[in-house]
Amino acid sequence: MTSSGAICFSILHTNDLHSLFEGLGPDGCLRLATGSGDPVKGHYARLATLIKTLRAEREARGETVFLVDAGDAEFGSLFHLLGPRPDHPEMPEYRFFHDLGYDLLGIGNHFFESGHAGRANAWRKVEAQGLRVPFLISNAILPSATDGPDAGSPPAAKAASTLDDEIDGADGEPPGAFVARRFRAGLLTDRTTGFHRLAVREIATPAGPSLRIGWLGLLGPYGAKVSLANRPDLRFVGYDDETGKERPADLHALARRLVDELRQVHRAEVVVAIFHGGHPEDQALARAVPGLDVVIAGHTHATYAETVGRTVIAQAGYGSAWLGCLDFAWEGGRLTWLHQATALRPVTSALTADPAVAAQIDDYKWAIDRLLARPRPPVAAGGRSDTPAAIAASRATDAAASTFQPVARAAMSGGPRDRAQAGPPLGAQAEDGADAQVGTQAGGWPNPKGDAQAHPSAGAAPGSTPGGTSGGSPGDAAGPPIGDEAASDLEEPAFTYATPVFRLERDLPRRRFPDNAAGRFVASALLAEINRRLAPPVDVFFSSYGLVRSEFLCVNGQPTTFQYSDIFKFFPLGLSPDFRVGTPIHTFFLTRSDLRSLLEGMAAVGMVFPVFEPVTSDSLTFGIAWWGVPFYNKIRDLRLHGEPFVADERLVHVATDEYFARHLRRIKTLSMGLARAVPRDAAGRELERFPPSPLPPEHDLLACHLRRLFPDPSRPTVEGQKPPECSQAP
Repeated sequence: MTSSGAICFSILHTNDLHSLFEGLGPDGCLRLATGSGDPVKGHYARLATLIKTLRAEREARGETVFLVDAGDAEFGSLFHLLGPRPDHPEMPEYRFFHDLGYDLLGIGNHFFESGHAGRANAWRKVEAQGLRVPFLISNAILPSATDGPDAGSPPAAKAASTLDDEIDGADGEPPGAFVARRFRAGLLTDRTTGFHRLAVREIATPAGPSLRIGWLGLLGPYGAKVSLANRPDLRFVGYDDETGKERPADLHALARRLVDELRQVHRAEVVVAIFHGGHPEDQALARAVPGLDVVIAGHTHATYAETVGRTVIAQAGYGSAWLGCLDFAWEGGRLTWLHQATALRPVTSALTADPAVAAQIDDYKWAIDRLLARPRPPVAAGGRSDTPAAIAASRATDAAASTFQPVARAAMSGGPRDRAQAGPPLGAQAEDGADAQVGTQAGGWPNPKGDAQAHPSAGAAPGSTPGGTSGGSPGDAAGPPIGDEAASDLEEPAFTYATPVFRLERDLPRRRFPDNAAGRFVASALLAEINRRLAPPVDVFFSSYGLVRSEFLCVNGQPTTFQYSDIFKFFPLGLSPDFRVGTPIHTFFLTRSDLRSLLEGMAAVGMVFPVFEPVTSDSLTFGIAWWGVPFYNKIRDLRLHGEPFVADERLVHVATDEYFARHLRRIKTLSMGLARAVPRDAAGRELERFPPSPLPPEHDLLACHLRRLFPDPSRPTVEGQKPPECSQAP
C-alpha cells in the first residue's frame, strides 16, 4: 500500500510459450553470456531472470505480484517430446511453471495434442513430483454436464472416430474425462494443482482494507475450432462442434454470468480474464463484458497492451520473446493502469541467464539426444510403455544415464554421416494466368546461389514425373520403396539436437498466400523426399499456413546455418501413439473433385482464419481470388504437374502429416459444410484408418532433404562435430 492508501499490484504474464525453451533462434546462434549480442529472442533462462527481477523490485516496495500464463505452453520444439513420454521423468513445461511460481494458468488449443496416453504420462509426473499447476477452465462443457463449469449445457461431443482412436491409442483418458476427473468446482484460493472453474486472490494490507481479485479462464471460439479434432469428448461454450460455427455471443453471456458471480457472491472488486484468444476476439469480449477489468490474451502470438473502453487487454507475443508487465493501483474503488509504456518487456541477450534454469535446459537437451538415439520408449511385458513396470524401468534407465560423464555425452552426440549425393536442381516454376484480382501462388524453390533451374516435375505430364500417378507408373526420380536393401542412400542419419543441417544464403519468409515462400519450399522438399522413398510416387503434399510454423531468415542478411532443432520447429505438432519423435506422414488418395473441394474450403475459411490457408508442394499450382463473389469458388487456374486440373473422380496420390490428416475427417464441419474430402486407398475404397507409415517423421524427411540440397562446410562428420556458423551483429 502506498502512502496515499492505494493498493498496488502487478500482473506478469506470458502466453504461447510453445516449449521454446531456447527462444526464437536460429538455435545455433545462441550465446548465453550476458550482453553477447546474439540475435535470439527469448529463452527461458533469460525469461526467468526477468520474472524474478521484476517480482523482487515490486515486492521490495510491498506490492503484490501475480504471475500467469494464457495457454499453449506445449508443442513447438524438441523439448515438448519429453513430457508425454514414459521414459523421461520430467514434464519440462510444467516444471518451469512450478519453479517460477506461476499463480494461474490458462488452457490453450495445443493442450490437447499429446494424445490420451501422453497426457496421462505427463500428469503422472506432475502428481508424483508435487508440481503446482493451477489451470483455470471456466467455459468447458465436461462429459457430465452436471459436473462441468457450465452445468446444464448440452452433452459433450460424440465418441472419437476410428481414425482418432488409432492416433490417440487405447491407453489413457480422452481429454474431457481427463479434465473432469481432476476438476474442482469450488473456488480456487491458492496454487492447487488441477482444473478449476474460478479463482479469487486477496491482497491483505497491514492497515486498512484488503483487495479481492477474481479470475476466470476462457478458451476462445477460434482456439476451440482449431482443436476440434483433438478433444472428442470435451466442448467449450462459444463454439458449436456439430455445425462448426463460432458462437461468441454464448461465450460473452457466460462470461457476464461468471463476472457477476465473482463480484456478487465472492466479493471480487477487480476481475481478470485469462483468455486464450487474441484480436479481434479479446476486443469483442471486452466490449461485451464491461465488468472485466483486465483481459490477459493469447493464441495470436501478437504483442500489445491497450484499452477497450475501461478494460485493459494485453498479449505478450510467443516463445518467451516478451514478458507482459501490467502495474495497477486500486484506490477509492477505482483501478488505474500505471507505467503503460513499459507494459511489454523484451527478453534479449542483454539479460543474464538464470543459471539453474540454464542448467536444467542443458539436461533436457541431453535427454533429447538420448531420445533421438532411441526414438521409441522401451516397452514392458504386455506391450505397453505406460505401465508401472515400464515407468519404473524408464526411471531406472534415466537414473543410470544421469551418472554419465561428459565424455559419454560427447560420444553420443556424434554427428551423422556425410552424404556426397547431390540433390535435384532447385527451380522456379512461375504460374501465370491470374488477373489483377487473383493472388497467384509462387511455384518453385528459391536457390540460395541465385540461379534458377527447373524442378524435375515442372511442367511435365502426370505419370512421368516425381509424384505423377495418373499414368500408373512411378516417376523417373522416384526411389525404391522402403525395405529395398539396395537403397543404401536412404539409411537415416544420426541427428542430434545441435546437428548442423544446412546453410542458407537467402530468406524464405512465412507469409500469407501467395507469398509464403517458407511453406511452399518445405512442402516441395517433403514431396521430393517422400518420392525418393515410396513407389508409386505421390502427386502433392498438403499442409496449411498454421501447420508450417517457422521460417528461414538469415541473420543480418548473412549466410546462416540452421541446425536440427530449427528444422523440427517447422512441423512440431502431433504425436504418434507410440511416442515416436515427430509427426508421422500419411499417404492416401483423394478424388480430383474432393481435392478441388478441399482447396476451395481451405481458401474460403482461410480468409477468416489464416491458419487454414492451403500450402502445397509446387506440383500443384493455383491462384486465389481474395475478394468478390461468390464466397466459395475462389480457386483459379488450378494445375497439377503443369497440366490444367479437371475435377473428376480420378484419384490423386496425396501425402500430409498426421495432424492435417486428423482434421481432414472433420473438414466438412470446420468449413461449415463448404468442403468434403474422403481419404481413399489406391482402389478408391474409403479408408477407415490410415495404415502404418513406413516413412520417417515429417521433420526428419525435411532435414534429410535439406542436407543434400545445401552442401554445408560446417556439416558434422563421424570424427567430430564442427559448431554451426552464425552471422550476428558485432
